[in-house]
Amino acid sequence: MKKTNYFLLKFCIIFGLIVFSCSKNVENEPITSTQSVPIAYNSIQEALDDNVTIALILTNNPIDSLYGKTYNGGLIFYVDSINATGLISTNFDQSINAEWGCESLMVINSSDSAIGFGLANTTAILAGCSTPGIAAHLCSSLTVNGYSDWFLPSYFELEAVHNNLHLNGYGNFALNYYWSSTEVGAFEALIYPFNGIPLANHISSKSLNHNVRAIRAF
Repeated sequence: MKKTNYFLLKFCIIFGLIVFSCSKNVENEPITSTQSVPIAYNSIQEALDDNVTIALILTNNPIDSLYGKTYNGGLIFYVDSINATGLISTNFDQSINAEWGCESLMVINSSDSAIGFGLANTTAILAGCSTPGIAAHLCSSLTVNGYSDWFLPSYFELEAVHNNLHLNGYGNFALNYYWSSTEVGAFEALIYPFNGIPLANHISSKSLNHNVRAIRAF
């Protein structure tokens, strides 16, 4: 009887050690990208303010929940869900009556309209004509909240600003036309209407005055 109790006690001790060891391993196991990680915050903005990464926020929230949130010097208006990078806009206009500039000059490598090409367009514009006060120069020379890498958005970047910020009441935009960095030719460039008035082709003479809003990447 005593021998039976001895083996029973020994079994219980060994079993207890195994359970304890397993629980410690689970507790110390690093979080992987495949695990669901709940965010213990009252809002997306609170999480961003506490330096929670965009990638982590996207594990539990849709992309559009980030639009209009303050982050890295501006307002988020575009996020790439694959690599958690994106674009932000300033919260105010850099001008209400600036020219595109470079009139009569065909700027090399400034005709791209897609998302991701605003910076390259801006760099090309300034390489061709860096006249102070033109739209591209106003953006590239800007410093806001410690950030100085702003640029004039491409046409479809500007469209995303319009759709994801302006139409949702973010950004303090004017009901006017805004310059994009997308050139059409030696005398024209693309604009985007923030006033709700449809345009036939969204093309404007470079010498006309329109609003300017800078963006940056994160």
